[in-house]
Amino acid sequence: MGSEAWGQQVENGWYDDRLHIYRDDKGVIVPSATGVFDILGCSDFSMIDPETLEWKRNYGSGVHKGTEYLVYNKLDWDTVDDVIIPAITGIEQWLKEVKYEPLAVEEKRIINFGGMKTGGTLDHRGSLVYKGVRRPAIADLKTGSKYSKTWDWQIGCYAGGAPKVAGAGYIGVALQVNKDGKVTPHWVDVLKAQREFQILLAAANLKLNAGLAKIKNVEEE
Repeated sequence: MGSEAWGQQVENGWYDDRLHIYRDDKGVIVPSATGVFDILGCSDFSMIDPETLEWKRNYGSGVHKGTEYLVYNKLDWDTVDDVIIPAITGIEQWLKEVKYEPLAVEEKRIINFGGMKTGGTLDHRGSLVYKGVRRPAIADLKTGSKYSKTWDWQIGCYAGGAPKVAGAGYIGVALQVNKDGKVTPHWVDVLKAQREFQILLAAANLKLNAGLAKIKNVEEE
């Protein structure tokens, strides 16, 4: 199979949007950040009704896509589904409060941690004002109703592949928004989360190499 069948070319590899599969530059399939959590049993959606899970995924995708246009002032509100308007409006207000300035959205890449590779899609990269100081920032949108430690680890993963910045480095935020538009920022110690994710990635690779797990097509959430 040639590279034309691997999907779209991304930084350091390939991504198949239809199958949600990441490959490195040699075509080897690598786990996504959420795939790592699945391998280790950190994420389990088996108890959720499939129809409910599908609705939640579609809702989350809509909020992500709407926010992608919002940050660049390209959102046509007339095209936004009524069900996600409260969430988009809440996010818009929060971004104004922190004076967010975008640099990139939906950055897909293969990230290399000391030879261990993983794939991921960073929702938002830019800068914001935190405690009175403008800082480079990595933000990941979350529409889940309950905070998960995996949110921190995802940001740690994405930080490993983001462009290097001077000074104190990136500040991370998992931006949780509910259906009523309430936004709860979960601030993340990026370096700590990055170290912890590397440990999880190593553990996942041990399971994969021992044949105790396999990479599933786990969609980024």
